[in-house]
Amino acid sequence: MAVLTFDKVAVLCAFFASIVFMTGYTILAPWWRHPVGRAIVSLDFALSAALTPSVLRLLFGVNIQTLWFAWYYGLALLSVAAITLWRLWVIFAVQRDALAPRHPPQPEPRYRRRTRR
Repeated sequence: MAVLTFDKVAVLCAFFASIVFMTGYTILAPWWRHPVGRAIVSLDFALSAALTPSVLRLLFGVNIQTLWFAWYYGLALLSVAAITLWRLWVIFAVQRDALAPRHPPQPEPRYRRRTRR
């Protein structure tokens, strides 16, 4: 039986916390309806995907030192980077839209049309 060291416990905690967060957030809020919710959940999904090979190794002894797992792990880490940058763009866009006036003021006419009586 493998000894659980601090780094192994940290990987397991991060993985399961991410899964619990996605499950809890899905129960509590319709995150798929708002860009910020999609950004939050997608990063946790990517993090759990990146940690999956390590969790498989720790819990089931799966050999992850193969070319397939190397590509999987590399793409999962790239997805974390891409989603992090996408989150920045989403937050910027949402804040920009929140600061924009809802109904821009109508310009005053330069002259008023006279009506006949």
